[in-house]
Amino acid sequence: MATDYYRAIAAQNYRQAFTYLAANARGPDGRRLTSQGFLQLAKIMESEAGQVTSFSVDVFHHLIVMTINRKKIGPYHAHLQLAREGHTWAITSIDRI
Repeated sequence: MATDYYRAIAAQNYRQAFTYLAANARGPDGRRLTSQGFLQLAKIMESEAGQVTSFSVDVFHHLIVMTINRKKIGPYHAHLQLAREGHTWAITSIDRI
């Protein structure tokens, strides 16, 4: 699920990426992410750091650590918290896109 989320980010399909977030997902500032807020955050990140060129994933129980490469800034890490919602997993918090 985390790789599908970043595939959507890399494809600049931010509306699809947002569907992987839990309804009460929190953003980098700790506040609940709305669709509009997520789109704005994604576009700011793309403008400042460039498009995602590649990514990899490491899993530590409910914490996913993504290593992401962007055109303008190179590699960095993003941390995703996950929780089960019914029969599926959803991202409950992100610290970067």
